[in-house]
Amino acid sequence: MLASKTALSTRVAILRLVARSFYAKARNDGRPFLVAHFITNHCMCDCPSCLWKHNDWKDAPLAEIKQFYRAAKQQGFMAVAFTGGEPFLRKDIGEIVRFVKEDVGLNIALFTTGWFLEKRMHEVLPYIDMLLVSFDSAKAERHDEIRGKEGLFDRAVAGIRKARSFYPGLPIQINTCVQKGISEEVEDLIALAQNLDVRISFDVITEFRNGEEGSKFTETDTGLDAEEL
Repeated sequence: MLASKTALSTRVAILRLVARSFYAKARNDGRPFLVAHFITNHCMCDCPSCLWKHNDWKDAPLAEIKQFYRAAKQQGFMAVAFTGGEPFLRKDIGEIVRFVKEDVGLNIALFTTGWFLEKRMHEVLPYIDMLLVSFDSAKAERHDEIRGKEGLFDRAVAGIRKARSFYPGLPIQINTCVQKGISEEVEDLIALAQNLDVRISFDVITEFRNGEEGSKFTETDTGLDAEEL
């Protein structure tokens, strides 16, 4: 019964977002409907593929974030995906998601490494519509090596299990960065998702980025080449 309720909740959340996207498309005014927000650039991990970590950057103040989302709502935005960095490194992340959900009324997806999930989930999970936890390997030692944080795999797994017990209706999925050395683990990662009773998504890291006028440049050497991908 729990599994069926979880699956139904996931479908409802996805259908809600799809319906809102169709509504946004029907407006035909060229405006986007989803905010992808790096809520912080701070992170305790050290992933070689990361292009966004800047522990010396200051986070935007809470007052400015609230002002931004009031304006986003007025402009017709319907959903936000919070990522980073590690969103839970913000002490005010709970207040941010509560404000965006209750005062602004946007749907919320939140990406996390899972490091702080057990400790701080009750500040955040009541207000979000989907939780995505990063897993780059189905093997604990390999995942921790990629992320540069010992013990991360076990803490993320424990956090997901606890979130499942306290918030059985919340859609949860693991998100995998597809990169060098991980191709042979796809089936094991799917099995991990099944074991945790969650879904799985794959975020592809390519070996180059597109530049201006058709040019290409490399920012990370951890991506897969086209043939392997």
